[in-house]
Amino acid sequence: RYTSWTDEPDSEHVDAFTMRSWAQSRCPGCKLYHRETMLIFPPRGLERAVVRRAKSDGVKACFIVPTSHKSGYWKLLRSAAIARLAFNDTKRAFASSQAPLAAHSVFLVDFGTAGGTVPCCGQEGRRRGRQPRPAHRGQGAARYTSWTDEPDSEHVDAFTMRSWAQSRCPGCKLYHRETMLIFPPRGLERAVVRRAKSDGVKACFIVPTSHKSGYWKLLRSAAIARLAFNDTKRAFASSQAPLAAHSVFLVDFGTAGGTVPCCGQEGRRRGRQPRPAHRGQGAARYTSWTD
Repeated sequence: RYTSWTDEPDSEHVDAFTMRSWAQSRCPGCKLYHRETMLIFPPRGLERAVVRRAKSDGVKACFIVPTSHKSGYWKLLRSAAIARLAFNDTKRAFASSQAPLAAHSVFLVDFGTAGGTVPCCGQEGRRRGRQPRPAHRGQGAARYTSWTDEPDSEHVDAFTMRSWAQSRCPGCKLYHRETMLIFPPRGLERAVVRRAKSDGVKACFIVPTSHKSGYWKLLRSAAIARLAFNDTKRAFASSQAPLAAHSVFLVDFGTAGGTVPCCGQEGRRRGRQPRPAHRGQGAARYTSWTD
């Protein structure tokens, strides 16, 4: 059983960040939730995001990561490590790359317990087949951007949008400033808040309460108002995990230049927006983040 970064036919999920929970899954035998024990080898450059999501979900796992004593993910893994093994193999290469394996470390880590699970029944290792991605609840006529390819969303992957702060009105054909509700995927809070600050976004953010994190400091510095809540009785609509300690920030990171006051039609749906095109493709060779 495995989750892949690309669309492989035998994988249970495509893109682990879209999974409801990394810590537990529903057994196809007894139909109850068991805790998972995982092997995690993050793609290069995503080590920090992967480790933060694993810590958020309370994962029990074996991590294989580049040896980097000064990085953030290293400190998180070391603080929760049960055991660690370092190796430096310059004679071998990755199966899918010519790059040498080089210095890596193996961590055995337990970030906590997954609430609501029961002891394993012996059938938890059976394959689940391709699992559907979490659906957004209460879409209705609302305008929204999704992390996955949903037919009613205006964009797929907000990071491919030209601007978060403004959009072209389908009525008056001019640009109005957006007021957004932003609930970042787990592990991507810092990246989302930094992009919002860069674009000068006006928004309501819902984020995990984490006073020492970088995104918390950015939000607090520009906050108009803040409300904290800790609701352990409710769960996310797309997950079995409790909502727990989160905070709501009303934030204005600045003004969006080139916009005009709202005309009353700015709330109309735009339909699926095309992703920004790469410039100067021609015969040039290039690598893209999207397909």
